[in-house]
Amino acid sequence: MRRVFIVSLKIRQSMSLIKDLYLESMEYLSSPLIFSFIHCRDIANLEDLSIVEYFDSSYRRITLKPEREDFFFFWELGVEEEALHKKLSYLTAGFNQLNPYTISENVRDKLWLHKRLKDAMPPYIWFPKGSVFQEIKRKLHDFECEDLVIVKPRKGTEGWGVRIFPVKQLDALSEYISKLCRGYDVILEKFIRPSRSSCNFVVRIASAFNGETFKAESSFSILAETTEVASYLRGGRILSTYELFTQLGINYNEFCHMIKDKSQQVSYFINRDMSERDMLKYMGIDLVFSDEKVFVIDVNPRPSGLQYLRSLENPEKICIFGNLHRYIYSSSK
Repeated sequence: MRRVFIVSLKIRQSMSLIKDLYLESMEYLSSPLIFSFIHCRDIANLEDLSIVEYFDSSYRRITLKPEREDFFFFWELGVEEEALHKKLSYLTAGFNQLNPYTISENVRDKLWLHKRLKDAMPPYIWFPKGSVFQEIKRKLHDFECEDLVIVKPRKGTEGWGVRIFPVKQLDALSEYISKLCRGYDVILEKFIRPSRSSCNFVVRIASAFNGETFKAESSFSILAETTEVASYLRGGRILSTYELFTQLGINYNEFCHMIKDKSQQVSYFINRDMSERDMLKYMGIDLVFSDEKVFVIDVNPRPSGLQYLRSLENPEKICIFGNLHRYIYSSSK
């Protein structure tokens, strides 16, 4: 029986996650997987690894040596997640990784994403680190947008550094970008305003590899309330996608079909030309909707909020890994 190791800094959240994943695997498999939590600080010694596992309806702390057929998933790594993920991925090289470092960092790079996904994302401009006010202002003059734009660091998460501006506030917009460019590359995108809501919202889709293709099986949504940026850390409210669409009077079943198609396409393009071992096999895809079109605004290789995921087919049902359980199990034989 194979194990899946959740490697994280977050103890309480990870303990809850390994229990939920074990119970979920019982629904998908005749013989459930064993899910274990490893604190990042304990992973240096793979010959005598200290873990907490959930199996057979109970937690237990043990030490063991991982088998080559086991899987690692890196999650909730804190503010230094890039450097930590790189270290952890190196330490577990030779084992199966659900979110290897190289493809994860490509995905975290919004410029790489734009080049990879093209028209699936909103129109954009890239401002390299060091860009200055007049240069930025010149580029903005040529950008085709009549309403709002959103400014983001090229690499970032949970809304850090993200601001929305009317494109006509050219001086204020240029000044903000120039300040960010002192330390970072910056991406500016056309802001996609939801066509059926006065509030901004984002739908997070969990897309997982089932051994043959990618499937979008679960989601939750973030509704912006105190700011226009839909981020939990900036006051956004998390609710089920079904609940949100019902409140907004949106046909849930109609949009589910669009969500699934878009997420499957995105997952394929991200992993195009990759070997199975190097693929990003699990990801959170952030979608927005406008005029019956779906846009991708971000993809997260270490998606947070897994406890909020609910099945697209059955909105009352917790669904985290979905068919990824079958892939892990079949890969372990």
